Amino acid sequence: MSKQMKLPPHDGMKSEFGFMSLFRHAATLLVAIGLAACAGQTDLSNAGLPERFSLKLYRSTSDQQYTYFTVDRTGELSYAGGQPAMLRLAEPVTVLKEEQGRGLWDLIRRYELLKSPHQPFRKAEVIEYRMSIQTRSHRRNVRIVDNLSADITEVHDFLFDIIKSTRYRNVESK
Repeated sequence: MSKQMKLPPHDGMKSEFGFMSLFRHAATLLVAIGLAACAGQTDLSNAGLPERFSLKLYRSTSDQQYTYFTVDRTGELSYAGGQPAMLRLAEPVTVLKEEQGRGLWDLIRRYELLKSPHQPFRKAEVIEYRMSIQTRSHRRNVRIVDNLSADITEVHDFLFDIIKSTRYRNVESK
């Protein structure tokens, strides 16, 4: 003979695990996550390179010239030109010096590239840039065509100058 245990009647509103309690716990969790995210925000006015900074910049032209740069979180600058750039196969070239990293970040801040207009559907007639910038608290992917933002051209040229000076310095030292 088995005895059945009689459970007390269940009242969902008074239960510790009821809907209202679950709602309160979820709201508390969302507030805590929001506060934690605010505590780790990147100060975009800071002149130094922000924490966890990374960048990818791809350029293609109507006469089939391609360049691709990446700067990873350690400051390593990688580059590809031509077909490897089309395939986004950049090879490490150098690690940015502190003043180079600061100069790059200054360009991004000065031209407000974290707020650049995105042109996803506009057809490029001459030149197209695709850029991805990431910091600890910001992420921005943008497509700019036909030099409608000359600012991104300066970032491209800045990185290209670093590549050139590194390669020429390495050739001269051999």
